[in-house]
Amino acid sequence: MGPSKIPAAVQREGRARCPCLGFLLTCVKVLEQRMNKTKRILLAVGILLVDLIVFFLPLTALFLIYIIVYNPPWFRDFLNNLDQVPE
Repeated sequence: MGPSKIPAAVQREGRARCPCLGFLLTCVKVLEQRMNKTKRILLAVGILLVDLIVFFLPLTALFLIYIIVYNPPWFRDFLNNLDQVPE
């Protein structure tokens, strides 16, 4: 376990200004002390995979399916108002 690569002044200032930054700095210190390079890479790949699985929703396609299946009145009104010329 070597000393932290983050200067002490930056750590103190970060915690004082933003609690989130203070939490992040604490997490970095824990990672530096307890995890080797392989575990860090596996953790990063795991986070990336979870992100890709959770946020890979075709929102536009789901919206179009909703419009086609349910044909909501607000969307019909929107389409009808597109043809009107403002005075």
